Amino acid sequence: MDKLQIGLEILKILNSHFYEAYLVGGAVRDFILKRPISDIDITTNAKPSAIAQIFEDVHFKGDTYLSCRIVYLGSTFEVTSFRRDISYEDHRHPIVEEASTLQEDLIRRDFTMNALAMNAKGEIIDLFHGREDMENKVIRMIGNPMLRFKEDALRVVRALQFSSRLNFTLDKAIIHSFSQNDVQFLKENYIKEMLDSLMAAPFDLGLSYIKEYQILSSFPFYQVVCEEAYRYHYRKNAYALFEAIHHFLPVNILLSKKERALARDISYFVRKKFDAISLYYGNETCLESAVELYNALYKEKVQLEEIQRKKAELPIHTPKDICIDWSWISSSQRGITTKKLENAILCGQIKNEFKSIKNFLETGE
Repeated sequence: MDKLQIGLEILKILNSHFYEAYLVGGAVRDFILKRPISDIDITTNAKPSAIAQIFEDVHFKGDTYLSCRIVYLGSTFEVTSFRRDISYEDHRHPIVEEASTLQEDLIRRDFTMNALAMNAKGEIIDLFHGREDMENKVIRMIGNPMLRFKEDALRVVRALQFSSRLNFTLDKAIIHSFSQNDVQFLKENYIKEMLDSLMAAPFDLGLSYIKEYQILSSFPFYQVVCEEAYRYHYRKNAYALFEAIHHFLPVNILLSKKERALARDISYFVRKKFDAISLYYGNETCLESAVELYNALYKEKVQLEEIQRKKAELPIHTPKDICIDWSWISSSQRGITTKKLENAILCGQIKNEFKSIKNFLETGE
């Protein structure tokens, strides 16, 4: 029994105890779109305390959101009592109260395609023409986008993410609302998470909206990253793209050390155009990504096999390959001398031969 079928079983059990219950939101949307279903949410007029009397494995999440978590037949489901929004705090967090009908619960959701419900018989409840919007491949807000985005600025982010994930266009009312610059109220971590999501998405519609309407103008670095990713049709590592073009990454942005290191390792090859120095010192595991980035930036294309062959043909691959008797060099000078010889050999200034190296160290030529 798959998770959807298990969810429908939960609905039947709640119905048998005289409660309304529905699958709701993304699971129903993805079912209609024939996309993989992972998380399944359930909405019901039963309170968490009543649900705990019906199911054995129930975990409470607090009274504020009237929510609990059911583990049933090995699968976990988020179950929320019908609720309605009273107001919003800090352009993000809703203050909610218990509602009595499914319609009240659905109308608080963001987009028509996310306000679909399914009953225990598998029948779809569509109060806001969400199926029609999905057939037309358009994302439409429930209510006035100007108001809904002002209530919760994260809805702007979700609109862009869905656009790129599904290749759905945004309706004109949503686009018109971008002039409000609601994203200015979001914390940077939401913007960073959105950008990473857009870069991993199969389509670039979200990036095109960001570019055309300057949606991230309050976050200049992320605005530029999105514009450049869209311009060069390169989303595999947008931070490496930025580094390759601008030769730096800002210090005051939420990039981890690992993300910074990877971006620099990839862009290092690109900025040096795979010369002998970069092939010798660079992180070999990043070569394939560097080739992809290089080919996105430049008209003259390179092949990974060609670069790998060029690396294999380097005169040296480690300091141990240098033809020198290291006993000649004092331990305090070995680091400097090694670097000097590596660069000279790699640049073709001298050959990797004992006589040539000895003469170079004695004369500097």
